[in-house]
Amino acid sequence: MIKANAQKRRKLSTISSVTVGTPHKDGPPPTRGRLRERYRFKEELLQLFNSITAHCYRQLAQKDRSLWERLFWLLMLILEAATLIAIIISAWGKFTANPLITTLHDTIYPIVLVPFPAISLCNNNRISRAAAVRYAGQLAGRDAERRNASYFLEQIALLGKLYDFDYENLHQMTRLQEFLDLNDVSNSTGMYNALETLEKLSPRCEDMLLRCFWKSIELPCMLRNDMIEVRRTQYGFCCTFNFIGHTEDNEIHPPSYFLDVTGPEMGLVLLLNGSSNDYFYNLFNNIGFNLQIFNPYEVPDSTAGGVNEQFVHLGTETFIRVDAITINSEPDVLRYSRQKVSYRTMHHTTPPASACNESASQVH
Repeated sequence: MIKANAQKRRKLSTISSVTVGTPHKDGPPPTRGRLRERYRFKEELLQLFNSITAHCYRQLAQKDRSLWERLFWLLMLILEAATLIAIIISAWGKFTANPLITTLHDTIYPIVLVPFPAISLCNNNRISRAAAVRYAGQLAGRDAERRNASYFLEQIALLGKLYDFDYENLHQMTRLQEFLDLNDVSNSTGMYNALETLEKLSPRCEDMLLRCFWKSIELPCMLRNDMIEVRRTQYGFCCTFNFIGHTEDNEIHPPSYFLDVTGPEMGLVLLLNGSSNDYFYNLFNNIGFNLQIFNPYEVPDSTAGGVNEQFVHLGTETFIRVDAITINSEPDVLRYSRQKVSYRTMHHTTPPASACNESASQVH
């Protein structure tokens, strides 16, 4: 029994000595007598290059590549960085030269802040027959050769060539010009004035406009402080609405017509008289009117853009929808020079944007 117990003690002591010498799995690792492992920058950099998916970096870190290959990829990396820097410098230069950016301010814009566009109504008949007959009688009375009014009525048709730039009968036009220079002298200039003659021969707005409505309220069309006035356009003298003009002091007054609500009856409504029996020189080979919608701050010119044209035929009721796009500047642009800043408001027919005005015209 004594021997057996002794053997057990030796066995237990052996087991206990082994157990004490085993470190605990949750305890900290031993640090005594061991040096702390150092992290090398080169190895970390190579590991970073291997992790980057862009070109040139991984090729530099691959150890199986030769020195010349690594130099080549290093050169490619330098060129890539130089190109990127050049692009950034170029973009920054363009931004500093033109720092303004156009963005959508608000889709819900008050319509009371949007001026109604300018309207120009031109009769396709550029020379009134009644006015041409009167003018032919005046020229016949001043003719030293005693030619009748019918002869001069045919000559007056040559003045219509000034609208479509047709110089087919240049010899006859030259003879008419020589006659007018002698017998139709303007009292204000002392010489023949073609603009005064064309304005006198154009159809009168008083005869074309029968009734005018603004915001469903009938207003006088052609009276003092009238809403419609005669202005010169690319098609001659036409009836215009809401176009900027000059006061007696040569000061520009802005357009004065704005809308607070939209609708087909809340814009401009015109009842027109086509007077087909008064046609003498038709510009578009059809009976009716040419309606131009443009920016009230700009002269209408379809060749330069910014003008929408609609043909209104006799016996029809035409509704024209107008979508307005307003461009304005933030107060921050005041610190920039005038060469870099511009302000304008454009009107043209596009899909609905911020505010909508509508106008209608009736032709009989």
